[in-house]
Amino acid sequence: MKPLVVVAIILLPFSANTWAAEELPIELTCEIGAWIVYYNITGNPETTWYQNHSSNFEGWIFDYESRPDRNQVRDVFVSENSIYIHNGGRGAFGTLSYFNRLTGRMFYNGGTQLGYSISGHCTEGFKEYENNLF
Repeated sequence: MKPLVVVAIILLPFSANTWAAEELPIELTCEIGAWIVYYNITGNPETTWYQNHSSNFEGWIFDYESRPDRNQVRDVFVSENSIYIHNGGRGAFGTLSYFNRLTGRMFYNGGTQLGYSISGHCTEGFKEYENNLF
């Protein structure tokens, strides 16, 4: 029994790294206020993207009509308990998304130029919406 425990302890760091690598990409559906946004998070800004849902109405931050395609992000950082995405813009004018991986809550900061911030909730996977609720 003791040799089995020793082998398990020796292999633990290798298995932990394998689990961390297997968790990416993370696909999220985020409901932020009245908007729906899909996020595909790979840990690499070149392959991480977000996309507005077709139900998002015109004239505000997640406007589907003006941005229907996948939008590449500027930077992404994934840790054990949180995710940070710099969506675009420069410095204080950039928009940022923060995700709490423990609660599923997210916070979107529109930067000083846009002057607003909103929060929402994310679920794992790309959720499909078929019927109106009311």
